[in-house]
Amino acid sequence: MSIYRRGVFWLYMVILLTAGAGIVDAFNYNPRVRLLPLVVGVFIVVLCVYSIIGEKYPAIMDRFNVSVTDVAGADSGDESKVSTEADGEISRGRTWATGAWLVGFFGAIVLLGFLLAVPLFVFAFIKWYGRIGWLSSLLAAMIVEGIIYASFDIAMKAVLFEGLLFGGKLPPL
Repeated sequence: MSIYRRGVFWLYMVILLTAGAGIVDAFNYNPRVRLLPLVVGVFIVVLCVYSIIGEKYPAIMDRFNVSVTDVAGADSGDESKVSTEADGEISRGRTWATGAWLVGFFGAIVLLGFLLAVPLFVFAFIKWYGRIGWLSSLLAAMIVEGIIYASFDIAMKAVLFEGLLFGGKLPPL
């Protein structure tokens, strides 16, 4: 089947055009503000182009098919119990667990703010969901925190939400 007949190709095209429009529109922003939409937009365009090429040539996508446990060299457990996306079997429990991680992450951002919630959840996710060691999990959380702090606080001088526990106020809905 041609990639043009698959719905995912057209979804990538819509995302690609939307991100492209966002990049073009970002040049109308204040120079201090335009950096974030440009970085995010370029990143989305690159990933969409890569995904479209991967749809045409699946061998390219297979090269990058790794998991957190593969990268860290952790034992992934009994391989016969692991379901793969190729089989199309994503368990309902795993879906609920992912949803719980997202709700917990959002809740932590609201309560603790970005600068505390992001490294906390990077550490927790890698440590318990990815089953990686304490040191590697802590190092990853520190690297992510450093990137966020350098990008937003230092480079863009943007004030991130501080969290309700530290005096932040939610915007009116």
